[in-house]
Amino acid sequence: MGPLNVSTPTRFPGSARTALLALGAMMLALQFGGEPLVDTLMYERELVASGQGWRFFSASLVHAGWAHLVLNLAALLIVLLIVSQGMTALQVVIAWTCASLATTAGLWFWNPDVSWYLGASGALHGLLLAGAVSLAFTGHVVGLGILGVLIAKLAWEQIAGPLPGSAATAGVAVIVDAHLYGAAGGILALLPNGWLAKHQPRVAGGSKA
Repeated sequence: MGPLNVSTPTRFPGSARTALLALGAMMLALQFGGEPLVDTLMYERELVASGQGWRFFSASLVHAGWAHLVLNLAALLIVLLIVSQGMTALQVVIAWTCASLATTAGLWFWNPDVSWYLGASGALHGLLLAGAVSLAFTGHVVGLGILGVLIAKLAWEQIAGPLPGSAATAGVAVIVDAHLYGAAGGILALLPNGWLAKHQPRVAGGSKA
């Protein structure tokens, strides 16, 4: 195996970009639906238990307010501009779905004290992780850098709690376990269809080792 390509990626697959733009547009549109729509789609433990299972799927698409949404759209923009270069539209959908469901499933099984949850942060951690790993496997050091930062952030949150100021910025309490569960879902998303096998590291000059 040759050395990693240290150049910064300059473009990304249009299909991945389209999928991410559609995801952002969906979150924005749902926010315009106001509190009644948010209340209908957010994760609420008691209502899920009563049969409203769609909340497992939809909780990651709605937000507590505009500040919360803008913060998550900024993270989505990072995925769109940088991390998505190693992904296809299908992989974006798989990563988002796995991370989103892992977030709510984790809260359901391991955080029974969390009565409600909403927001894309858990799913975005999984999407970022899957994209960073994919980018790293195409030979881009920027993928390794993002992966390292993400792992360090998750470790910090598990040891010391939310990053300082994150709750105030988002305007809602930060559930750090949701980030961990979402990241785990991102790892699971790497498994289907031999995802990593399709992203062998490049050697200098673009030839194979």
